[in-house]
Amino acid sequence: MEIRTLCDILTHLDRHVRRPDLLRFKSGGAWRDISTEDFVSTVRSLALGLESLGIRKGDRVAILSENRPEWTAFDHAILSLGAIGVPIYPTLLTDQARFILDNSQARALVVSTAAQMEKVRPCLSSLPDLARVIILETGAGTPEGAIPWGAVIQAGEAVHRSDPGRFEAIRSGVAPEDLASILYTSGTTGEPKGVMLTHANFASNVNATLRIVPISRDDSALSFLPLSHVLERMAEFAFLTAGASISYAESMEAVPQNIAEVRPTLAVSVPRLFDKVHDRAITAARALALPGRLVFALALGIGRKRARAILDQRPVPPMARLLYPLADRLVFSKLREKMGGRIRFFVSGGAPLAPRSAEFFYAAGIRVLEGYGLTETSPVISANTLERTRIGTVGPVIPGVEVRIAGDGDEAFAGGGP
Repeated sequence: MEIRTLCDILTHLDRHVRRPDLLRFKSGGAWRDISTEDFVSTVRSLALGLESLGIRKGDRVAILSENRPEWTAFDHAILSLGAIGVPIYPTLLTDQARFILDNSQARALVVSTAAQMEKVRPCLSSLPDLARVIILETGAGTPEGAIPWGAVIQAGEAVHRSDPGRFEAIRSGVAPEDLASILYTSGTTGEPKGVMLTHANFASNVNATLRIVPISRDDSALSFLPLSHVLERMAEFAFLTAGASISYAESMEAVPQNIAEVRPTLAVSVPRLFDKVHDRAITAARALALPGRLVFALALGIGRKRARAILDQRPVPPMARLLYPLADRLVFSKLREKMGGRIRFFVSGGAPLAPRSAEFFYAAGIRVLEGYGLTETSPVISANTLERTRIGTVGPVIPGVEVRIAGDGDEAFAGGGP
């Protein structure tokens, strides 16, 4: 399906995607599932609960939290109200968070933990627009000045019981041209700059991406890049639109363990992850006895020759074609198994991907689709695809986007879409 606003994602999920594991998270050492029905219900309750707290269309609501299902639920609740989401990186310091809250004129703030609450507490008195602070984890008790998110849900449930049509009435007032989010980027000079993106900006990017990148209900994604970053946020919109399941990594440090547990079919990352996996594999191989080092080196050489031929759309050299099954069994299958054994492809963005790392993954039978974009372009401008990939490039321009190279050859301008 194609979406006109980000509110359409929830509608599509509610009507057409009934799965028990729409969102997954790890708690108490075990992975737990959130069904489509529970997610839709939670979003509805949060939206109505926020409205009962005085949040209206056009109000800014900030989220200061690590990746977790509640982040996604609040994001869609804010969008359903016609309010404007303002993501804040959970690693930012007090003064940095205060600037974003003040500059965006945030009316409400969602924080994940007591530690995040303590980080922003010193600046709350200097933010006259900020009327509400909602906390996800209360632990031993609710910090002073914060509202437990459970209380917001209860308030929303009460509104829904008394006025069952209220939620749809609010959502129906959200239009493609309405502002959906303000995302702050560090920029090159001065204070962070707020990028203003509409529902149509995001929707056009989601629709274009899903036309060239095959994502379906059969897919399971692992989420570990910050949702406060536009790439992971847009990717999540695309995953949900396609009906894929999303599992939230416990932390960046836990990604190697979580990827083996979740066994995802796809994930979005930055080049640093691929470089680390490549470097660790090379280091481990060098620590082997001579026979093991020789097997690894021969397998890598065979795999690279095969990958280059396939990507260049030419016949695989006979020796590489003959020996690759053995190289795969002895070396590459073990790497894929460490990554869950089901990866169809990764998406890489945010910085250039080193060709040596890309070739290594292709040799191992793992596709890495490198792309390029900007926060200001919602964000994808171009991307390699499963049918058209060239290592060392960011692929062709995606549908609906136009690119013009500046006269000095140093800058690209992108436009298009609704």
